[in-house]
Amino acid sequence: MKKNAGDLKMSLKQARKLVVLERLCEGRISNREAASYLNLSIRQTQRAKSRFREVGVESLIHGNTGGKPPNYVAEHIRDFVAQQAMTQWKGASSSHMSELLLEEKGLSPFGKDDYSDS
Repeated sequence: MKKNAGDLKMSLKQARKLVVLERLCEGRISNREAASYLNLSIRQTQRAKSRFREVGVESLIHGNTGGKPPNYVAEHIRDFVAQQAMTQWKGASSSHMSELLLEEKGLSPFGKDDYSDS
């Protein structure tokens, strides 16, 4: 099945929130009822309702959804380190392996140029 350009992937919790907010905006339920269904305060529900009216369904999707985590390590680097850990770097700690990777290949597993604390 081919994805459409405007398709959104959402969790069950987000889908439930969508249904509740749609009913709330239609006037079929009150802020208090919606807050109870969503396990939010009335104020948080009002904020969600306002954002939903402004932005639409996209307001339910977290901004980081679909992105790579900050600690993502590229597969080719993971494979290289795993291979080296079993051979040449056997017995080295993960910190030492990071240093070796930087020294030998000029690569940082986390895309940082240095590991200093400052």
